[in-house]
Amino acid sequence: GSSTINGMVYMRGHREDFDQWRRFGNPGWGYDDVLPYFKKAEDNERGSDAYHGAGGPLGVSDVPRHELADAFVEAGLQAGFPLNQDFNGESQDGFGYNQLTIRKGRRSSTATAYLRPNRSRANLKVIIDALATRILFRGREAIGVEFRQRGNVRSILARREVIVSGGTFNSPQLLQVSGCGPAEHLRGLGIPVVAELPGVGGNLQDHFNASLSYRCSKPITLSDLLNNPLRQLAVGVRYILFRDGMMATGANFASGFIRTDQTLPAPDITLTLSLWSRAKYGRSRGKVALHPFSSFSVQMTLLHPDNRGTVRIT
Repeated sequence: GSSTINGMVYMRGHREDFDQWRRFGNPGWGYDDVLPYFKKAEDNERGSDAYHGAGGPLGVSDVPRHELADAFVEAGLQAGFPLNQDFNGESQDGFGYNQLTIRKGRRSSTATAYLRPNRSRANLKVIIDALATRILFRGREAIGVEFRQRGNVRSILARREVIVSGGTFNSPQLLQVSGCGPAEHLRGLGIPVVAELPGVGGNLQDHFNASLSYRCSKPITLSDLLNNPLRQLAVGVRYILFRDGMMATGANFASGFIRTDQTLPAPDITLTLSLWSRAKYGRSRGKVALHPFSSFSVQMTLLHPDNRGTVRIT
């Protein structure tokens, strides 16, 4: 998703993830190198310490205690895993409550945290309804961007630099249509090669995720709330009056990070508790298709899959 529609769980990568990037030949990307930037970005309601910051643009807050989340964490402890009070602290192993990117009951997204407070700055201009179609080059130097807006093709030249930040699929797509990528593939599509970079669009990875749904023995889940118009009204009124309650938080209350092999340098599985469960994915008449009974789900995610794929333009 994006920070406008995601689950809002504030979860950094493991220390080993960043240190591995550095070992692969990327100086400046080790955990100790990036930690100051995580802290600078953060406005954590717990305050600042060795791993967290306060006063930054991104709001981070605790979720309220919940009976189902307490039971989930306790189950992890009974299974022999440690309690973890901060997944973004010294260790990521164990079971505990999540923190969410929420400030005062409102989602702290890229838009609300970074763009809106700076909309009046003279050096910021946001162009909407626009799709980048090509990076413009002078030789091998990027000098601007071509884009399509409401049927019209326009271009903007850069005074200093062009930053490509289109995400997992659109960044390699934009680079390839602009002539940066696997040369043979680009030539086969009639695209002049600006830079032969076979790694563009390679090494595609994603976490494998399986979700298990459970009936709950008590009517305390978000499924109960969302399936009941009166309870929806009550929680909506509470949110309007006090900016708290279940409308002021997310659905993913707790997590557990485990190692299937204790010799591994970092956890390879995460379990995430969601206070609802879906009867099917997608939406029906604009609504999420939830189970019609008290229910919750636990998502199991493989953190370091071995599979690798590619992104190639057609």
